[in-house]
Order: sequence, then C-alpha cells, then structure tokens
Amino acid sequence: MTNKRMTRAELIRWLGDAIRTETAKPFDEIDYDLVDECGNLLDELMDPSAVLSEEEIAARAANVLPGSVAAVRTQPKIKLRRFWKIAVAAAVVLCMAVTVMSVPTWRQAILTALHLGVGDSTNVDGITCVRNGVEQSYSSIDELVENEKLDFKPPMAETKSLQPQKVICVDDANTIYFCFEDTTITYEIWLDNTAITPYISNAKEQIFNGYTTYIVPDEIIDPDKYYSYTIIDNDIHMIYSTIETIELLINSINGD
Repeated sequence: MTNKRMTRAELIRWLGDAIRTETAKPFDEIDYDLVDECGNLLDELMDPSAVLSEEEIAARAANVLPGSVAAVRTQPKIKLRRFWKIAVAAAVVLCMAVTVMSVPTWRQAILTALHLGVGDSTNVDGITCVRNGVEQSYSSIDELVENEKLDFKPPMAETKSLQPQKVICVDDANTIYFCFEDTTITYEIWLDNTAITPYISNAKEQIFNGYTTYIVPDEIIDPDKYYSYTIIDNDIHMIYSTIETIELLINSINGD
C-alpha cells in the first residue's frame, strides 16, 4: 500500500492503467492473476448495487497495489473471454476523467465492457452504440456507422444471432467491439492497424469472401473454437468463435 490512501475514483483510474500496462505485454509474460484481481475489483467499484466502505476498498486494493503482487505467472488461470473483457474495460477507464463515479453513463460503459457479451440490448429492434460513455440507439448498423462517422466495414449477417446488438467504441484504444445475441462470439476491429504478424505465427490461412483469414486454434479453453485475424482495408478484424461462424461473419462483410 502507498502512504496516501487512494480515493475510489483514483483507484479506478489506477486499475485501468495497471490492466492496460499488463495486457500490453507478450502473452507469456502477462500476470493473469493480477489482471483478474484488478478486473474483479474494478467490477465491484463500478457496481452501483455493491456498497463498499473505504476500509473494504483499501483492503482489496492491498492485493493489487505495488509491493503486494506475486511473481509473474506464465499460464492463464482466467478464461480468455474474461481476459479480453477486462482489457476492454481498462481501455474505457483510460478514456475518462477520475470523476467517473459522478457520471452514471461512464459507469454504464465500463460495466458494459466488463460484461461484454451478456446478450443484453436496450434496442432489440436495432443496434446500440456506446461511445465515450454515451449510449445512442440506431435502426441499423449502416445508420450507426454514418452518424458516428466511423470508417470500417461491419459484419452484416442475416442470421439474427450473428447480428451485432451493441457496438462499443473505445476511441482511446482505436478499437470497435461488437456484442451479439450469441454470447460465445468475440468480435473486435482494431482500427488503422495492420500489424498482424505477432498473432499468426502458428496460423493456417483460409480465404473467406476474398479476404485472407489467419486461423489460430484455442489450445487453452475450447478446442472447438478459434481465433481469426483478417486485414480488411486498413483494419484487423479479430473473431473468436467456431470456424463456421467465423466464415459466416467474414462472408457477410460487404466489399467496396
């Protein structure tokens, strides 16, 4: 612990920075236990239904602040989907000021990120966009892209379970996250990023919709699932799902 006790808002900011720093490391150097503990505490701090005293916050913080962290682990103990949700939440935190606790929309944005993929949607007949803590509903993903002045090619699948219900735009991380009715799907677009090499060393190439897609098996959590990396225009589309679903989603992307 530090001599100066952090306020709740300062600790939220510190957790976001700690998570982002840790998740930026190569996978075999990440302390997954630290990421999980920071994510759990961030989750609790942002939950308006959880009443934590300053003493309880200080006690929880003692487990993650400098000087109390165990040696780096090399094997993840948390599911990769949870890992990515925590990383998204940290990116959202770093977009905001430390006055976050007084702004309900920020709290909503972070909780949305922490529970990314829960299948909830406030706009079941269209699509919802969460950007900079503000939620906006649109009738279609085309309308969303146009009104938010975003430049990317979204998936346009006709199957309802493969249609995005919510889009989270994390401008600070230059990343778009999609939430689907099928909550087993992870779909991210890394904007203005074509640095795909670090992710495809053990990948197999497949062509979907005219795009070269690099497929990497999930050897840790689910052998039936895969990570895919596809460069479309100047963006990387990263999908975690079955081969069949990955193919359907990439095939649904409209060309020029």
